[in-house]
Amino acid sequence: MEMRWLRAFGDAIARRRRALKLSQEDVAYEAGISVRYFADVERGQRNASLMVARQIASALATPLQQLLDVADQADRAASRIIAQRRR
Repeated sequence: MEMRWLRAFGDAIARRRRALKLSQEDVAYEAGISVRYFADVERGQRNASLMVARQIASALATPLQQLLDVADQADRAASRIIAQRRR
């Protein structure tokens, strides 16, 4: 479940970044993190600290809570789909 949520959080970040027409480099620079670290977060391969998540949200001019809510909704939807398939 944790990895699925991390991917959902990364997807929320990626969608917002693309909506703003920003590159990974742009966001990483504004967030004060490396491009590699940011790319790993976007792919759900790294569990960002709360402070880094806040920095990313700030670089995206988006409340962190909004990104968290989008990730939670996607994770819950995936959980429902998985549960239905198991029936």
